[in-house]
Amino acid sequence: MMTKVTGSPFLNVREQLFSLHLSVRRELGIIARVAIIFSRRGLDIASFSLEEAGQKEFSRITLRFHGNSAQLDSVCRDLVKLVDVERLTVDEWNESDISSQFDYGQRALT
Repeated sequence: MMTKVTGSPFLNVREQLFSLHLSVRRELGIIARVAIIFSRRGLDIASFSLEEAGQKEFSRITLRFHGNSAQLDSVCRDLVKLVDVERLTVDEWNESDISSQFDYGQRALT
């Protein structure tokens, strides 16, 4: 099951599984800066992977975490503010295990 209920049963706060796909410049400390954004909000990263992108100076970070839509919005707003993040795409998994994907932001490549 991809959804869980947390907190008080009267609040019925639903958490979902989100997958974030970031295209980042290969700079020292980018992984730490991404992790700090999650740490500040008390969110655990469920999985994390880093791979080289097509170009030598870019990498692709894929991470998953459980959270609600407000937490997702907050994390995404902070991630796109990082100078080294060029693009952010989000996969949202619902109860029927169907993914919906949307672009959160893309910086003009210079």
